[in-house]
Amino acid sequence: MKFKNKSISSSKDLITRHEQTRKGFLEFALHKNALATPYVDRANVLMQDLKTIDSPNEIINLENSRSALITAAGISKKASKYLNAQDLNDALKQLINKHLAPAGENFREEAVYRFLLTKGDALGGQMRNLVGRIAQGRLVQRISSVLENMGNSPYFFSNTSKTWSTDISDFEDVKAMYWIYNNHEYVLGFNLNIPKIGKNIDINLFQGNKEKYLKELTQDENALMMCGELKGGIDPAGADEHWKTGNSSLQRDRDAFKNNILTSFVGAAIEKSMADEIYSQLQSGILSNAANLYKEDQLTTYSTWLIKGCRYD
Repeated sequence: MKFKNKSISSSKDLITRHEQTRKGFLEFALHKNALATPYVDRANVLMQDLKTIDSPNEIINLENSRSALITAAGISKKASKYLNAQDLNDALKQLINKHLAPAGENFREEAVYRFLLTKGDALGGQMRNLVGRIAQGRLVQRISSVLENMGNSPYFFSNTSKTWSTDISDFEDVKAMYWIYNNHEYVLGFNLNIPKIGKNIDINLFQGNKEKYLKELTQDENALMMCGELKGGIDPAGADEHWKTGNSSLQRDRDAFKNNILTSFVGAAIEKSMADEIYSQLQSGILSNAANLYKEDQLTTYSTWLIKGCRYD
């Protein structure tokens, strides 16, 4: 299939510029702040409870804040499931003796700081998952907008409710989409395990009915039209590594289907060297399509291409 993407005329068009990097970091920061808000609020509640006692030793009796204080002792929610009541009390005593008592009259602040420190690790784990969610959400929203402007209302499969609906409040919660274009039915699934490949694929376009999602479509080799890699990390320092990983995965997909499958790459951080490689693969037909996630014209063109069943006309 000849490459006809009018939004990409050279490798330079793929490169992420300063303004796009800035936009990506700001979007990430807003999401991070939103995720951090519940932890900050819990810290405030903990401080209010700590103000009802006069010494560190009394924290053992703060039943309403026991969970938060166990967190302050450095024990995560997951780790606490493997410990008994005596283990947890011992951890609280160590917190008192090694950290709160030495802090003197500032023991309350010390407890809150340590609570936030442990929760910061949990937040870091959430953020690693959030990168992919943000990227997927941007793509889903753009596909939805293009479809709506065509007068075509898509269906969304919620990752939370596990049901199809035409209404969606959180594009990042979408696990799959369904639409009809030119009397053809399409299902776009995200992060699905394809048996023939044996690995999870970021973007999967099937020709078929939504009622066949998930099991029937993933097992039907003839239904899968396109496999794509979606790399949402915006930090330029990790761009080349994202491309190497994505490129390797795409080659694996092509090998599994003996090159009888379309492939695409969508990335947030695209540097010059990888842009040259991507464009070369587009020109040679190795890659069927590509897009910079933060370039509006490319995202729209890519979305339209998907909607039309990987066609430009």
